[in-house]
Amino acid sequence: MDSSTVKEATQKPTDEHSKSELALPVVSHQSLSLRRIIQLAYWAVVLVCVPIWWHMTSIERLALPKSRILAQKQAIEDITTHIDIVIHSDNEGTLISQKVAALLDTYRSSEVDLWQGIIVNVISADMKANGADVYHVYIHPANSARTHEVQGRNLNFYTQHNSNDVIAEKLGTLLWQLVNPMSISGNDNRVIQYSPSLRLSFSLLNEDIHTSRQRGWAAEKNINAVVKPTLDLLSSLHNFTIESQVQYYAPLAFEPPKRQKSDGSYYALGEDELKIFVNSAEWTLSSEINNDPVLHLILFVPSDSHRPLLIHDESSGLPSDSPAFIIPQWGGIVLFNPGFIQSPRSGAEIFSLFRTQLLTLLGVPPLPPNVKISSDPDGATEPLSSWQIDALLRRRIRENTEGSIQALTSIVKLVEELKNMPVGMDVKGEVLQGIEELEKMHTTETSPLSALELFTRSRHALAYSSKAFFNPGMVGQLYFPAEHKYAIYMLFAPASMGLIVSLVREVKPFLSRKREKKVE
Repeated sequence: MDSSTVKEATQKPTDEHSKSELALPVVSHQSLSLRRIIQLAYWAVVLVCVPIWWHMTSIERLALPKSRILAQKQAIEDITTHIDIVIHSDNEGTLISQKVAALLDTYRSSEVDLWQGIIVNVISADMKANGADVYHVYIHPANSARTHEVQGRNLNFYTQHNSNDVIAEKLGTLLWQLVNPMSISGNDNRVIQYSPSLRLSFSLLNEDIHTSRQRGWAAEKNINAVVKPTLDLLSSLHNFTIESQVQYYAPLAFEPPKRQKSDGSYYALGEDELKIFVNSAEWTLSSEINNDPVLHLILFVPSDSHRPLLIHDESSGLPSDSPAFIIPQWGGIVLFNPGFIQSPRSGAEIFSLFRTQLLTLLGVPPLPPNVKISSDPDGATEPLSSWQIDALLRRRIRENTEGSIQALTSIVKLVEELKNMPVGMDVKGEVLQGIEELEKMHTTETSPLSALELFTRSRHALAYSSKAFFNPGMVGQLYFPAEHKYAIYMLFAPASMGLIVSLVREVKPFLSRKREKKVE
């Protein structure tokens, strides 16, 4: 054997070894099956998740009772309080009651909107009263002018006149003022919107404790003595929570201008200063955080450098006699300048001013000037009469009813306009409960409801409709439009490309083999 033969023989195994190193591993039948099982598992998970995704992303839109809501909107005038006023008189009570009834009908026909929801039936004492709220008027002759008195739902009317026409005219005018005071005063923008729960925050604010030196004010004692009896009578309308605080440094956000008067100078709070009096940036007025509206009642003690701090009457150019003013729908403020004549003299006087401000903010109508609350045999006098409370109830019945119907119609309108707004069982249930409360308020003369019963149902209707309108599921959808949803789906595209490519690689050979079999 020559050398070339040996060389070829020695090189042949080397070439075979290199080829074995470069050759790709052969995929066995078992590894192909395992790969397909893995791919099948991934796609099984995807297919299982599709119904879940569909359920989680689908919008539930239950049908709302639109026809019932529109029916309530059209029938709002049918929600009425029926009042019977019984006239007691020794002389011709029937004739006087007829003349009073005719006069009240005249008032009602001239101001239909202001008398909406109130039906008054004036009868004589020999007739039977069918109304849920019955008031009694006792006519007494008097030798001189006397102030009329109310006690409960009774009115003692004193008159010097003998003419039935004059008596009926004066009594009818007085009953008009007592039954529907809103028709006289109009809509007071200082009155807060109705809320079943209210927080009353009493605050003593010292502009600078080093000079004002008012460290306490016996708040609990004066609240219990002056304010709480009034709150107890209004407990059917509101649940009150009371808190009080003392702040030792509450500076003004402006420098009050100095003005002159006949007996000296004073620091004036004109119309412009009153608008910016509350220094919200530096005064901490609320100690708790919740959803209940807050009425602030503040006693402000100016420092020595700003005394006396008085309210300036722009019309007269002189300081006002009153040390208190109201911020509409927010609260009231009393200025306390110790040692000056315009300042309150005691804690009882201060909290009496707070009480008056509170009644104005709550919408409690005052009694006419020629009417007072009579004392009981022990000499005690109620802080409010039933005439005032009932008038407030009738006002709130109308406001709550209008508010609930407005909320329900707004829900229907929004759902129709926004196709992606969900309407779940909770929203539909609250809407149905609100409608049911409104439907229960429709009464007739044969089966009337009292003002308190109507108010309770109107309060529930407003609560249900407001809860449905501000439902988090409905409101949240407004801030998550469809464009945002599509943008999130685009994030899954890179992750799904691997699954799609692997599926194509498996399906393509399968189709090729199938075509080859058909050719054979």
